[in-house]
Amino acid sequence: ERLRRRVLDDARDWEAQMLSRDPFPPLPLAEVRALPQPVLMLSGARTLPMHAAIDAALERALRSRTPPRPFARLTLDATHDVWTDAPEECRAATLEFLREGGARIEQ
Repeated sequence: ERLRRRVLDDARDWEAQMLSRDPFPPLPLAEVRALPQPVLMLSGARTLPMHAAIDAALERALRSRTPPRPFARLTLDATHDVWTDAPEECRAATLEFLREGGARIEQ
């Protein structure tokens, strides 16, 4: 039942990808380097090699921003679906990242 629910939850994404003329448009790393805001990257240690390679390239681009901007990467014992596999760890890391950036978080 859990797997069935996950598949159905992803149905809209799959439909959008199947109907799109370009479901995976290129993301120039220059545009990643130009992001002005702080970035938190949550990665899964048990992800597919393709996703790990993409995460590594994104991390290199984000760490090379000039001037440097806040960046953090947390690799969790999870698959590519880190929010599904480790929701509490993701929530805690996100709240900590926001607080470190000066956000006031009410719980």
